[in-house]
Formats: sequence, structure tokens, C-alpha cells
Amino acid sequence: MGCTNSHGIEKSVIEYPFASIEKTVIPLTEDQIKIVRETWDIIEPHKKEIGVNVYVRFLSMNPTLKASFPDFKDISVDEINQRNSHPRRLMAAIENSVNSLNDVETFTEYVTELGRRHSRYSLKPTKAYFRDLEKAFLRSLKDHLQSCWRVEVEESWVRLFNFMACIMLKGLSSKT
Repeated sequence: MGCTNSHGIEKSVIEYPFASIEKTVIPLTEDQIKIVRETWDIIEPHKKEIGVNVYVRFLSMNPTLKASFPDFKDISVDEINQRNSHPRRLMAAIENSVNSLNDVETFTEYVTELGRRHSRYSLKPTKAYFRDLEKAFLRSLKDHLQSCWRVEVEESWVRLFNFMACIMLKGLSSKT
């Protein structure tokens, strides 16, 4: 299975073999991990607000999906706020991933399990949904980071987000 970035950064197109967790390598350089962690330190105090912004953008791009989220189905997109659980869970998943970047086994097990949990829902995330979620996430980060945003920051977050999406899709399709 190969996952690629459709965000327009051609040099971050990566193939992931997934023969086993032991052979999985987090595809970020040490510099990229440092960039992700440094920008996460800026983002972290505002993660609830950013999570809301991500879902407002994502569901605006995919309005038919709103009804698939119990948190959102009875409210307008403009009413999504910090009390809704899915934006918080998304940002917790990002935070857990950032915190385990130097431990491929913990990282992979966590994100694989996240995919498995999503397999119980009627809406199964697809590569297309992840591409839109990535766009919404990156736009929200860029808006928040403003002057700290540069090509290296975007490339680092794109690599992390794509890797998370690939592992989650693997978990989604696993039988265990």
C-alpha cells in the first residue's frame, strides 16, 4: 500500500511498505521532528481552537459528512465549538503522535488502534477524506503560526500528517 501527499509538495511523496510494525520507520528527519515539536509548543495552548477550525473547514469542504458525526449532525458548521468532542480528539491524536515521534512502536500502535476504532463507525475514513482533513489542518496551523510558517514547517507537518493517515488507514483495514 502506498500513500502519497496530494498537497502539492512533490518531494514528500513517500511509499510505506508496512511489512510489520518493526520495519515501519517514521519518515521525518531529525530536523523535521524538531520543527514539528517546536511548532507544537506554539500550537498546544490553542489546540482546542485549532481543532474547531480544522473541523469547520473540513466539514465546509464535505458538507454531506456532517451528519456522520454525532457531535455535529444536529448543528450548523458555524456552531462547532470547543465543547464538541471530535476536534478535541483530533488534536489529542496529533499531540500523542508528536509526543511519540522517537518511539516508532508506540506511535504505530497508537495510530493503528485509532484506525481500528474508526472501523466500527458507518463512515470509514478514505484517502480523499484524509486529503481534505490535511488541507483543513494545514490551513488552520498556517493561520495560527502566521510569521512562523515557512516551507520547512509545512513539509514537516505534511509528512507527519500523511504518515498518520497511512497508519490509520492500515488500522482501519486490519482484521484485529
